[in-house]
Amino acid sequence: MTEIALGLFTLFLFAVHLIAGEKQCARPMLAADYDAAARWTMYVCWHAISAHLLLGGAALIWVGVSADPVVGPVLVAVISTMHLIYAGLFIVIGAASRIVWWSFTRDAAPVVDDLPLSREEKEAFAAAGGELLDPSISALRNAERWRRPLSFATESLVLVCPQRTTLEDVVAPHPLWDEISAGVGKEHLSRLVVGRPFGGGPVPTQASDRLVLPAPRRTWDLRGVRLSLREKESPTSLSTLVGCSLRWVLEHAARLRGGVSTALLEGDRLIGEVVHETVANVLSDGPELDPETAARTALAWFQVNGPRLAGALFQSGREADRARVERAIFESVGELYRQLSAAGLRPLETETSRSAALTDPDTELEGRPDLVLEPRVGVIDLKWGATGPRYYHDSLA
Repeated sequence: MTEIALGLFTLFLFAVHLIAGEKQCARPMLAADYDAAARWTMYVCWHAISAHLLLGGAALIWVGVSADPVVGPVLVAVISTMHLIYAGLFIVIGAASRIVWWSFTRDAAPVVDDLPLSREEKEAFAAAGGELLDPSISALRNAERWRRPLSFATESLVLVCPQRTTLEDVVAPHPLWDEISAGVGKEHLSRLVVGRPFGGGPVPTQASDRLVLPAPRRTWDLRGVRLSLREKESPTSLSTLVGCSLRWVLEHAARLRGGVSTALLEGDRLIGEVVHETVANVLSDGPELDPETAARTALAWFQVNGPRLAGALFQSGREADRARVERAIFESVGELYRQLSAAGLRPLETETSRSAALTDPDTELEGRPDLVLEPRVGVIDLKWGATGPRYYHDSLA
């Protein structure tokens, strides 16, 4: 009976490894940026583990049924050892000696919103076969996600929360702090809180000379200064010149720029970039596909490359957002191919630099159109709106 029980457990692990691992491990692995040989080597290892679990589970059940007194104990010992090795590897890979959680504030915690539907509307939606995500389930998933650093930090976990904002408003810590406070007790809580940065020693500083800023001027006299177009202009810069010549002068002629900070894309900007990249790749690789095949190809491309382009959408608890993006990709790509087929057009190139010399004014116009069509020359600019992707269907007819 021991062999049969362990065999059933091994087959259960095989199912979890195949279904959940393919989504959470294999696809992100293939979409990663490191060397292709390393990616496919790990992918083969993942399949090897799948084969080991399947064959091991079947062998254990066969030995348990045949009641072999010699092979049974040996096989149980070998496969149990392999399970322990796998568990140890996953623990070591997922752990980190020190984890720093920046912006450990209440405002940074995800908010769970409930749809403003009445009970009758929810019942009608369920009767039609729809399924609404329970807000309590989303809240539990969020709580599970932000507990992960507690499990994977082997030495220290640094939670960074400012006491006040630049406007002197009091900042509340992340909701996880309430769980930590309840767990350690008030008498030990003060030992976990420090009011200044800490480390192995004092933070090195270097004095710099104070620079004198230019004095502000209310007016600038540009009489006698001749402004002309640059050697190369883009459709965006020309649009700025026509719409607001002062802005064009400040940005392009005077080269004045505001401060720039790097930030990860979120929300509609992130979704728009991902959908745009997906559509561009499908148009480049399969310009002759029929609409249904093109839509399925785009969806498959996103599911493989999505974790690399938009990892936030593939985190636990973001299933609804990811499903919305997948539906938008499937419907928009299929509709785009249907419109092109109806108009007798086909994709020629995507995201390719194009330039043309202008004589009046004397400059070169350069840009990267999203999609260039043939046999009749046409250009399509792909857009993402607040309610989904819009490809200006009427303009294609």
